[in-house]
Amino acid sequence: HARRLLLLLAALANGCVSVDARFGHAPPAAALAAVRPGATTRAELLDLLGPPEEYVGPGLHLGLRAHDPQAQRVLEERDLFGREVLTWLLERRADRALVVPVLFTHWTTTHRTQRVTALLDAQGVVQALGVEPETP
Repeated sequence: HARRLLLLLAALANGCVSVDARFGHAPPAAALAAVRPGATTRAELLDLLGPPEEYVGPGLHLGLRAHDPQAQRVLEERDLFGREVLTWLLERRADRALVVPVLFTHWTTTHRTQRVTALLDAQGVVQALGVEPETP
């Protein structure tokens, strides 16, 4: 009887932990299909896809050394090729843990990311739209 009681107490002491997190949003497929490179403007793009999660370019770090406010604005808003880069990002993370005190702990993490990147020229027209499907 003592062994059964011990097994019952161990089973009751076991624990499961589950945490799910989500950041950003993925534009719907119909909205992505409506974007026409060479024709869609920045305003139309934002109406279709909503606000981006990222607004960066490879030259952004150079803005820290710019003393001219106009030069700094250009560096912050364009990549090295004079394009504006907008990114929509959906990240999902699931953490699961099974804990048997003193004996065993098993932790798994699943991280999925979907990314949409738009490159706009100096006139604010979409030049390219890249879609990376959700990765496991």
